[in-house]
Amino acid sequence: MKRTIFLIFLIILATSVMGVGTNFENAELIKPGSYSEQFSEENTALFYKLNIEPGEVGYFVLKENKNELVSDITYYLYSENYTLFDSGISPWNIKRFSWAPGLSEKGKTYFLKIKDKENNTNNFKKFFLNFSVYDMSDVKTGTDIGGEFDSALEVSEGILGGHLWGGGKFKESDNADMYFIHIPKNKDKKLTATITTKNDRINYPEGKIDIIFYDENHDEITRNEVSVYYPTGLDFLTYPNPIDLTKDLKPAPILSDELKIATPVIGEARNIFVKIIRYGDGIAYNLELDIEKVTEEEKYWAGLDELPYSNDEYSNSEFGIFNFFALIAKILSFLSLISFGLFLWAIIEILNSKNDNNWKWKWGLVSFFIPILGSGSYLIFGRKSRIKKNSDSKTNKTIENNNSESQEGKNTEQKEETTDTTDKKVLQVKQYIQTAKSKGMTENEIRKQLTDTGWPEELVRKVFE
Repeated sequence: MKRTIFLIFLIILATSVMGVGTNFENAELIKPGSYSEQFSEENTALFYKLNIEPGEVGYFVLKENKNELVSDITYYLYSENYTLFDSGISPWNIKRFSWAPGLSEKGKTYFLKIKDKENNTNNFKKFFLNFSVYDMSDVKTGTDIGGEFDSALEVSEGILGGHLWGGGKFKESDNADMYFIHIPKNKDKKLTATITTKNDRINYPEGKIDIIFYDENHDEITRNEVSVYYPTGLDFLTYPNPIDLTKDLKPAPILSDELKIATPVIGEARNIFVKIIRYGDGIAYNLELDIEKVTEEEKYWAGLDELPYSNDEYSNSEFGIFNFFALIAKILSFLSLISFGLFLWAIIEILNSKNDNNWKWKWGLVSFFIPILGSGSYLIFGRKSRIKKNSDSKTNKTIENNNSESQEGKNTEQKEETTDTTDKKVLQVKQYIQTAKSKGMTENEIRKQLTDTGWPEELVRKVFE
């Protein structure tokens, strides 16, 4: 019996009967929860006061019973100075009203007026009001951290939760968040950022984000982007079975990408800025920052960037050490196009010529341009296959010798992936060697540079072959 009385008491607490508020002055202040009310002959319009703290978003749902939406009740939303900014009729019954990021450090008060659409005093309608509030600030700071360098939030390793709001009727857009993290001096460390988008009780249909690393001088280090797609049909306004927001909700399944990028190897102590920018709809996200140990391979490839000519235009050009030959190839390719046109013209003229004295010089012209046409075509269509064949024959030996012990037991797919990556890097080193030589460095000086940056001696020897 006592247990039954206790359960009834809990049910009464769960569904509170609100006091009567008939105007702005005596509006009933309500807290998040589920409430029950009924119109009467004296009260055909009811007023409620809602307090929203910084960083919070409020929702309300009107229901006729536990499962059915109210179909003939009108609601009105007012600001704290009694200015109407929204109204509607069920079943468009769920509205968001929130503090605008970056505009205020104080909470806001809203007034909700609910009125019987038909003013039918002979059938006083009873309804339920579910009111919910969620913290949607960045890193639970109660505010928007901002997206500029001067407003960047200092953080440490861990998972950070943030939100980028879409533009809307009641608030400004929040397009970017920026953090900065201190990396201690350590040659063997790098910063890795993993960002995962999440639903977090609000349905954003689609969006795209960029994540960017900057150094302490605000120069961009690297960036990447991820597109985000959410399941359709989850918008609270059109959901076939409206969700009771007073209960704990599990985030809807997310159909999105996980983005993971890392800075180059950090040498000196540095402050790294991480910026997240949204395009399209708003996005809720988790940003995980980790200071990780780099591998030996990452160290010596990163060491290449520290060499004096690593960023030289000559070595980073499309053709690298073959820059001169690339220029010749381009010229011959252009001439081959001209010669092809002349070749067609000469053939047509010879076939149509009635003067036997002209055929000699026309055939001579054709004979002269045929070699150019052939060599140009060979340069155009054969260059890639030649480079690939040469790189395969040389660098594959390097990879097999250098990785035979460490790669033993790995499957074929992993070997092919490693081979492809290392091929490009070995070619990059060879380009650097040629550039350094063109700047007057000797082979021994270049060897010393490479070994000083962490390159294994065996691999240094191989790239000079």
